[in-house]
Amino acid sequence: MGNTTYIDPESSSNSDELSPFRVISSSIPKIPNGPADLADLISSAKYHASLGGRSIVQVNGKSAFIIWLGIVTERSAWIFEDALGHATNFFDRGNESSTSFLFTDTGEKEDGEESVATSYLVSILKVSGKASESVLLSYEDRLALQESTESPPSWKKSLAEFRGRNRFLGLTAAAVLILVLTLTVFWAWSRQQPLAWIHWDTTGSEGPRYQLQFTHHNVSDWDAALPHGNDDWFVRLDDQSMIPPHLVDETELRYQKWYRNRYPEVDAVRLNESYSKESFLSDPFAIQIPIDDLFHPAHCVLALRRYWQAKETGKHVCPRDLDRRHMKHCLDSLDEYLFFEGERGSIREIPKIQQDTLVWRTKVCF
Repeated sequence: MGNTTYIDPESSSNSDELSPFRVISSSIPKIPNGPADLADLISSAKYHASLGGRSIVQVNGKSAFIIWLGIVTERSAWIFEDALGHATNFFDRGNESSTSFLFTDTGEKEDGEESVATSYLVSILKVSGKASESVLLSYEDRLALQESTESPPSWKKSLAEFRGRNRFLGLTAAAVLILVLTLTVFWAWSRQQPLAWIHWDTTGSEGPRYQLQFTHHNVSDWDAALPHGNDDWFVRLDDQSMIPPHLVDETELRYQKWYRNRYPEVDAVRLNESYSKESFLSDPFAIQIPIDDLFHPAHCVLALRRYWQAKETGKHVCPRDLDRRHMKHCLDSLDEYLFFEGERGSIREIPKIQQDTLVWRTKVCF
């Protein structure tokens, strides 16, 4: 069913060191379900504010909140950074059920001149208590909220299952012994470290069952515990996923070569192996990489192809390749991109992409 982020319950006291936000549902096409950054959430919502964008997020794997953002005529003394700071403090305190505030944002045109300032009203409501009863949630939203309370999978068990399924693929007996010893160390480490789990329902499909999103807090420990070298993984640029190389077919490789040629700055992350380095993932500027207006539509075409192939063959590469909500997001995005008004022969003046940078987030599928 839907995607769920898990926080290791044995390390819940440290869960605030991870990105604490997970999108359960959103009416905004550019906000997919899954782990998210609060700044990205608010920024993406701005571009759909005229439609009254709404997102449901889970914080620290516990409480759920609804975030609304809309355009207002009043001006505010606050700017985006002030709004972000207030929202962050609200979630950090964790003892309030709602908050509302304004901020005014002034973007820039391509020539560097200031554009017209726009003001936004942000309202955040905790999905509990009397006030939340006034909000009518859809069946899918209620189901996603229920799924978000599922227990996390066993890190030890899932790694054992993955290695068990693949232990005969080119491994010698000596290599298997070394691997078992290494995993024993990693299991011991994992009992003490917070982990950002992402899980999708892979029932009836053959392939990796779990995904782990790297942060600068856990990536160095991963490398230390599994020192096999990055040759053990193939990196998909469009969704920044590390996958077992034997699952890469010729079609996938052809698309990845297109991404490598068109986006050299993105490919540099792969070539330099920065995607598994703490110094890169902890730098908020380094992880923002320039792209263009074709990056996301192209990713959606590729994501839909992966979904179709997985359904046809019964085999997937990454668990999220089976996420139907991700597919709906991509279809909605392509619909907006392609079906524009105009007579036959008219050419759409494609607007400049609303987010001209990719925020790199490494995921490993196993």
